[in-house]
Amino acid sequence: MARRHSWDVHDNRHKTCRDCGIQVLARPHPYQRRWYHEYITADGRRFTAGRVPPCEPAAAPQPSSDGERARHASELDRAAGRAWQHGDLQRAARLIADARALDPSRSDLWDKREATIAAAAPRTSRRIQPETGGYWRTCTAPHPHQDAYLAARRSAEIGDTGRCHDGHPVSDLHQDVSARLTAAGFTARAPELVRLRQWNRAALERDRIAPANQDTKAETT
Repeated sequence: MARRHSWDVHDNRHKTCRDCGIQVLARPHPYQRRWYHEYITADGRRFTAGRVPPCEPAAAPQPSSDGERARHASELDRAAGRAWQHGDLQRAARLIADARALDPSRSDLWDKREATIAAAAPRTSRRIQPETGGYWRTCTAPHPHQDAYLAARRSAEIGDTGRCHDGHPVSDLHQDVSARLTAAGFTARAPELVRLRQWNRAALERDRIAPANQDTKAETT
């Protein structure tokens, strides 16, 4: 029967077994709403796994060489490339995250790979852009993507489907904000909102006057 780990918890993302010395690091996945675990053995090996490995003495497992870890990371990189070509961006991002854990020395390469995957993510189509005076329809569910711009794009509605890119129901943003303000006890005459409206009007007036001043200077020169 496998021996249970005896954990020393450093924080809610990092703990170490007192018996075998293995460390567990919880990391947020860059493109999925989940966490993955990176394990570091007492002899310095790094790997990811879906389950906690058994508690074994540090000297029992044979340490893998840097070359073996680099080759494994390269295999994951090629697999991520195939997933990317087939449009499976989530699998590609997961494979790159695993490759980074195996071979952190190539962090620049993994950064480029993640940027390429983010750039290939679905973009908001032009036909769902709000018309003049219109509003965005977005979801209010969390989108914990590494790229904030990508998260904003994915929260927008796809066409007229009523769903965002991740399948969450969408609502009119201005109505959602209004409902939240009302629930928080703010009314249209609240001093805070009055000051916001005044600031917005002043900003719009500055934007309107600035081009006119530039035109006047151009005419006099």
